[in-house]
Amino acid sequence: MRFWRVGAGRGACPAGAWSNGLAYNQPVRGLGHALIILGAAAIAIAASAPSKLHFSDDFSSSAGEPSFFVGTMDRRHFRYVDGQYEIDTASVEDYGQSVLDDELDTYRLVVSGRMVKNSDPSRGGFGLSFNYRRRDGGSDFLLFLVYDRGAYTVLRYLDGGTTTLFSPTKTKLFSPGQEVTLTIDAMKGQFTFYINGVEVAQAREDRLTSGGYGVFATAQSIVRFDNFEVYAEKDVPLPITDDFSGKPLLFEGSLGGVNYGYEGGRYHIDTSATEYIGLSP
Repeated sequence: MRFWRVGAGRGACPAGAWSNGLAYNQPVRGLGHALIILGAAAIAIAASAPSKLHFSDDFSSSAGEPSFFVGTMDRRHFRYVDGQYEIDTASVEDYGQSVLDDELDTYRLVVSGRMVKNSDPSRGGFGLSFNYRRRDGGSDFLLFLVYDRGAYTVLRYLDGGTTTLFSPTKTKLFSPGQEVTLTIDAMKGQFTFYINGVEVAQAREDRLTSGGYGVFATAQSIVRFDNFEVYAEKDVPLPITDDFSGKPLLFEGSLGGVNYGYEGGRYHIDTSATEYIGLSP
């Protein structure tokens, strides 16, 4: 699940912009210029939404190994700093995005954000990327985007094109520079969107109905994220370990002239009597 993808792009979409991909860039239609900071997310879990915490990252130094990408790509910087996750696109004309691979179709995403600098008041913003899927030569995803000027939209990026799922709409639920809590409830292609706990939109999607999720910032911006949370009923597989001293977990026996077995606290693969390689099935 926790395999990150990052990226950025340029273009002109209905009123926003986005990013994708690991180690490559890809154009997506439209973003603006912004400097953003995201804060803690706190919202009540609706009865119909999944309530089991599937993934979270508070971006603190005590959280262990980073879940999101850390590094630089084409002058876009991704890092953990001061207990938050920062996407810095301040020196480029392209958006920035960092996502985690997953395969969810029913879930709740929550994060909060605050715009602290904005070089393009009409287009600067931040948002949640969701139902992210890789493909040959790029990636596809959906975006719930909030503009600091007081508006929001829902966009789809698919096969190199941009579609508006919910038209840009003005709102008085927040003022420029004010912290905004974003929430998405997803159920197999049916989505409900919230700003500061208030439902603002619904959308139906029949093409990108599952995938990963992440955070997004417009061009010429610095965004800091905090307390990213995913709720889902899907169980997270536990890691498998074997010190070869207890109950056998790997294959024991002979296959194609290769012998496999546990002995003396070790696992042995014996290919001495054959010209074949040994690979435990």
